[in-house]
Amino acid sequence: MSDQTPDLASPDELHDADVSSLPINLTPRRRNVGRLVTAGGAALVLLVATVGFVAVNRYGSMTHQTDVFGPLAGTKRPIDGPGLDILLVGTDRRLGLTPPQQRALHVGAGKYGPPRPDSIMLVHLSESGDEVTVVSLPRESYVEIPAHPNIRGIPVAARKDRLNSAYLLGGRPLLVQTVEAATGVHIDHYLEVDFRGFLTMVEALDGVPVCVTKAIKDKPSGLSLAAGTTVVAGREALSYVRARAVDSEFGRLARQHRFLSSLVQKVTSTGTLINPLALNSVLDAASASITTDEGLTRDDLLALGARLRSIDLADILFFTVPIDKPNYRVDIGKAKNQSTMLWSDQSKAVFAKLAADEPLLRAPAADGSATAVRVAPSQVRIKVYNAAGVSGLAKRVADDLAASGYAIIGKPQNAKTSGATTTVIEYDPGFDQSLKTLQAALPGAQTKVVKGLGNTFVLLVGSDYTGVRPVSVSANALGPTTSIKSPTRLRTAADSICK
Repeated sequence: MSDQTPDLASPDELHDADVSSLPINLTPRRRNVGRLVTAGGAALVLLVATVGFVAVNRYGSMTHQTDVFGPLAGTKRPIDGPGLDILLVGTDRRLGLTPPQQRALHVGAGKYGPPRPDSIMLVHLSESGDEVTVVSLPRESYVEIPAHPNIRGIPVAARKDRLNSAYLLGGRPLLVQTVEAATGVHIDHYLEVDFRGFLTMVEALDGVPVCVTKAIKDKPSGLSLAAGTTVVAGREALSYVRARAVDSEFGRLARQHRFLSSLVQKVTSTGTLINPLALNSVLDAASASITTDEGLTRDDLLALGARLRSIDLADILFFTVPIDKPNYRVDIGKAKNQSTMLWSDQSKAVFAKLAADEPLLRAPAADGSATAVRVAPSQVRIKVYNAAGVSGLAKRVADDLAASGYAIIGKPQNAKTSGATTTVIEYDPGFDQSLKTLQAALPGAQTKVVKGLGNTFVLLVGSDYTGVRPVSVSANALGPTTSIKSPTRLRTAADSICK
C-alpha cells in the first residue's frame, strides 16, 4: 500500500454484520501425518464456491454480492476471450474478530484503516474445462493504476503504485481494472474472502495438512511448526499463509500454493465439499466473510464446483508472475525510496497465453514418435523386477530404461512370482504426474496404487514388454524458473506439498 494519503475513502463495506459471537477455534490443532499429503487444485475458489452454493440452498440468499463491474462500464477493458477468469482476493479485513482474537491471530488488536488485499490471484479455467491456472500477483507489484474518479467524482490521473493500493484508492472495481490493465486479461468474476472467512472454512475441514522441510519459528506471525507434515488450523493456518519474515514474499506465495493444494486434497478425499452438515456450524460466519460480484449466480457456483472437481490434478497449475526486480525502489507520491516488485517481460507471454486460452505447458514440436510429458525421465526412479520368468528380462528392461534417461534404483531382480503376461507399474498416489511419464514410455502397462512407495516406482515386467517408447519434456511459457531475480516455480496440483 502507498505510504501517502489516498485519494479515495475506503472500499465499500456494506456487510458489517456482527459475527463475533460465532465460534472460531484459535488454538493450534496438530496431528503428525504419517505420509506426505499430495495433489491439490484451485482449492479456495472451489471451497468458496461451495460455501456460497450451500448458503444459497440453506438460506435462500447468496453470500454478500456487490457491484464490481458496473463502475467499469464505458472504460477500456480487454476483449472477453475464451475460458473463465476469476480474480481471487484475500483481504486483511478483521470484521467479526474481537481484539483478543486479533491478538491470538497475530493480526494486531486495535483500530485499523480500510482493509487491504493480503493475497491476489488470477484464476483461469480453460474453455475446454481441462486446465486451471492460478497466478499469484504480489501485492507489492509495481503497476499503473488507471485514471479514475475519486469519491467526489473528481477525475484522478493514472499513477504508478503498488497493486494493492488500487483497492484502497477505488475499491474492488479499481482493483479489477488495474489487474486487467496490467495483464491484458478480461476478468469475468470476483471472489473475496477475509480473515474470518478463511478461518471458518479451514475449521470446517478440521484443519489442513502442511509440510515444511525444517522447523519454522516466526515471532511476528506466531508461526511455530516442526519439520515434517502437520495438520494446522486456527491461527497456525492463517500464520502459515501470511508469514513473510520466514522466507521472503516469494516463500509466502509458494506456501499459499502448497496450502491450496493440500486444502482441496482434504476436501475431495473426505467428501466434505458438498456436505451441508459438515459446513453447518460455519455457514453464517463464512457467508458474512465472502464477497462476490453480482453476476456470480447460484448456477454459476454449482457449475464452477462441478468443473473444478472433474479436472485432473496434474492439469492444475500454480505459479507467481515472473519478477524481474523483487526490490524495485521507486518514489510513490511523497513517499521516497519505496520497495516494490517489477514484473519481467516474461509475464507478457504468460498473460497473452491466458487471454488467448492457450495452455502454459505446451508440447514441443512433434518428432514423429515422442510423447510429450511434464516430468523428465531423469526424475523418475524405478526398481525393475522380472515377473514374466523370461531369462535376463529384468536386466534388459533396466538397461533400456537407463538408456532412455530413467533412474534405475538397485539391481534388477526376479519377482516373487513368475508367469505374468502383463507389465504392472506400482506407484504411490502422490506421484501420479511422474507416473504419466512412465506410462508414456510403457504404453499398455497396468497400474497399481501402493501407498508408501514414495518417489520410487516398482516395475513388474510381464511377457508383453516390447521396449521403451521415447518421450519429450514439455516446454512452458515461463521458461527457466530458477533465476536469482525471480525464483518463480511452476508447480502442478499433483506435486507433493513437501516439494
